Amino acid sequence: PREEPGTPTAAEETFRGAMAAVEALDPARLERLLRREVVALGAEPFLDRVVVPLLERIGTQWREGRLRPAHEHVAVAVVRQILGWMLERARGAASGDTLVVGTLAGERHELGALLAAATAALRGWRVVFTGEDLPPEELALTARSVGARAVGVSVTAPSDPEGVPGQLRALLADLPADVTLYLGGGAAPELGERVRDRRIRVMVTLGEFRAALARTDPPSPGEVADPALVAG
Repeated sequence: PREEPGTPTAAEETFRGAMAAVEALDPARLERLLRREVVALGAEPFLDRVVVPLLERIGTQWREGRLRPAHEHVAVAVVRQILGWMLERARGAASGDTLVVGTLAGERHELGALLAAATAALRGWRVVFTGEDLPPEELALTARSVGARAVGVSVTAPSDPEGVPGQLRALLADLPADVTLYLGGGAAPELGERVRDRRIRVMVTLGEFRAALARTDPPSPGEVADPALVAG
């Protein structure tokens, strides 16, 4: 019999089923599985034990030539839809300060930013998700307009890697001095070394991001919003 929801074995079953759906190019089956498991496992365990490993495995197999681009595109489209759904449902329980999350100009891989957005919303933050490929002045304008306490940027595979440090410096120059910049994605550690600023917090894992959010909790944080995802 299947283990109780929330156990590592249940998550591993889900992961194997998700990979099988990807390999079969079956987005409907993948979506049904993921929607069911976000409720069965709980939102945060689902992100940690299913979504992150799934994206890592798909990326590895795609780079090794074991999956075709079509497999990667089908999987990413479904995961994007699920994360967007989770973000919208979690927003209903948000009651804290505002976080703006997106990617810089030339960065068209938005799933890392969407993962961060959903994670913050589940922790009670009001999240403004700007999506992909936005110049730093527009991110800064958004942050100032909504009174954001922090900005999150994901950098995975920018079209102009050498231009990213300049974009980050421009973003920091346009942000209020008390706004924190969370920097995630595969390129984050190197960029953190190149763009040294006391406001930058490099986030390697979702666990680190949650811990950072906890250290800067909004004044009136909501509960982790799994009930909002289960309802309805």
